[in-house]
Amino acid sequence: MKYCFVFVCQKGGLELKSMLLAASLKHYLRCDYECVAALPQPAAKWGTVSADTLAFMHDLGVRSVPITNRINENYPIGNKLACLGIDTPADKLIFLDSDILCSREFSPDTIPPCPSSTFGSASSAGEIKGIFDAPFSAVPSNILFTRDVKRWQQIYDLFKLPLPQWRVISTGTDELMLPYFNAGVIAVQNGLGFAEIWEDSCQKIDAEASITNKYPWLDQLALPVAVARLNLTVNVLDIRFNYAVNSLPLPNDLPFLCHYHVPSAIRSEPRLNQIVNELANTYPLLKERLLSSAWAAQLLQPYTLTEKLSYAIKRKKRYFKHHVKRYFHIGTTCDQKNANLLGHSSGVKRR
Repeated sequence: MKYCFVFVCQKGGLELKSMLLAASLKHYLRCDYECVAALPQPAAKWGTVSADTLAFMHDLGVRSVPITNRINENYPIGNKLACLGIDTPADKLIFLDSDILCSREFSPDTIPPCPSSTFGSASSAGEIKGIFDAPFSAVPSNILFTRDVKRWQQIYDLFKLPLPQWRVISTGTDELMLPYFNAGVIAVQNGLGFAEIWEDSCQKIDAEASITNKYPWLDQLALPVAVARLNLTVNVLDIRFNYAVNSLPLPNDLPFLCHYHVPSAIRSEPRLNQIVNELANTYPLLKERLLSSAWAAQLLQPYTLTEKLSYAIKRKKRYFKHHVKRYFHIGTTCDQKNANLLGHSSGVKRR
């Protein structure tokens, strides 16, 4: 099977992050694949990445293609939807948020899914052999969108769809919830028209005034709806394929894909920080960019004793907090966050 790993490469913070991601994929992927850097258009809105960045991507074998945000130009998260609509000869499209690092050798064909994690007709026939074999694969969100099932009913009613009968487990609190996924890592079968259905689902939910507090979660609200509209078999991935380093300490066995969100999360994990250093020493331009970046230069500096102690304490706190939340099912929902941050359904906040 051939895979296409695609991510947004955009002027600003995402430009350097996408370079790190591309270098890590080149270093660790062990499969038949291509990588694609998606460049948001128009440049007047999103800016133009540097010629050096494009040359760096080309040298890594990364193909660059333009994409257009069809949701709302004031909703930058909408750029990711277009990534799954690019032309590729690959069998599977795998979208990755730019603030992700591949952190160990990764051969998707050799990793079997858990039989109990597949939902749909193919699961009973035993057709799902590899971790990305299902038409749709993603990791559940670490927070619930809402505990009010009526809100989900409202969304599915908009598309004249029944509520799904199956449930997923929140990776943050172990609560059962209706299908709700983190959109940082999404694998879909090529040729389904998934991007178009996902975009259409976003647009319809966005246009429905009675559905409130939907930003910045619009993409994730529409994701299970698109799956339902296409009647896709789903493989629910575990956190090794979208590991939230900013909220969880790294386990002994490194995850395949680490979602760090902020550079301080990389710094807090010496093993992940070491990967960045190895990549920087392999690619001079990457090292130059890291050193010239206000947020990234720290990643190439030696740890001080005080820093080591501070990060060790913070890792223990994250570990304790995570397990308390799981034990007592304590978690803030997206509804609660939006009520605090927005108080209305307009405007955009980054998650």
